[in-house]
Amino acid sequence: MKRFLLVVSLLAVGIALASAQTLAKPAKQLNIVLIVKDMTNPFFVDMKAGGAAAAKKYGVNFTCLSPEKSTVDQQIKIMEDMIQKKVDAIVIAPIDSNGIISGVERANAAKIPVMACNTMINGGDIIGFAGVDEVSSGKSLGDYFVKKLNGKGNIVILEGTTGASSAQAYLQGVHQAIDKYPDIKVLASTTAKYNREMGMTVMEDLLTRFPTIDAALCMNDTMALGAKEAVQEAHRKVMIGGINALPETLEAVKKGEIEVTVNASGYLQGYAATELTCKYLLTGVKPPAVTKLGDPLAVSAANLEQFLQSR
Repeated sequence: MKRFLLVVSLLAVGIALASAQTLAKPAKQLNIVLIVKDMTNPFFVDMKAGGAAAAKKYGVNFTCLSPEKSTVDQQIKIMEDMIQKKVDAIVIAPIDSNGIISGVERANAAKIPVMACNTMINGGDIIGFAGVDEVSSGKSLGDYFVKKLNGKGNIVILEGTTGASSAQAYLQGVHQAIDKYPDIKVLASTTAKYNREMGMTVMEDLLTRFPTIDAALCMNDTMALGAKEAVQEAHRKVMIGGINALPETLEAVKKGEIEVTVNASGYLQGYAATELTCKYLLTGVKPPAVTKLGDPLAVSAANLEQFLQSR
């Protein structure tokens, strides 16, 4: 039922997709590969599930791969392997929007279509992009804390991977919200690479450096969960916010361990990007250049139950 509601939400954002039954039957079995950033991150596990569901709907073979170490070079190596195997299309959530360009160009030379998911690609020829509106998501997180702090307080920001368009856009959105309030002081803004362990390590350092931190704004839930552990071990009181609305984070919101998380579904992004790619392979119709998904709702204790019931 939850997955059905997520699929229905695609229609709500204006993606007019034909049913699988009305599409032409392919002359051969099609193969799509989804390349994510890091399968140790629950967000990308959810993205894989969304991609698999979309591919199944269209009768397309689906594989999801990720690098052993979260580096763009390893993503490119996976792309090269898939080009050698002559897959029909590549859907990728790139670690670095610029660094991945050479991999896209190699796929272009092999006439293998590439669809960007979650993070924009800044070069090469892609058939489209599907992802959440990261600027709006960052702004939703920033707006929440502006209100919670009454426009005054000390905050730290845990950024995503340097070079990723998603990290830049989330940060842009946060600043759109907080920069209007001179009494909100950004003590530090530093990358934790969307990683839980690094989120904990970075937060430990920030807690040592700054005796008073009112809030930590994390550009994904994985870093927020790491930051939470650091705060708990230090026996400090710091409000923590994240982005993704992962199940573990929602449970932490319920327990009062994390203040807020912004809904940005990995499942929905994986589903949309894969579905649009399937449609392209089956009909030849290119998807929109940019497909933005979802509602950047800030989920806190105040609206948690309502949010859970709506999923």
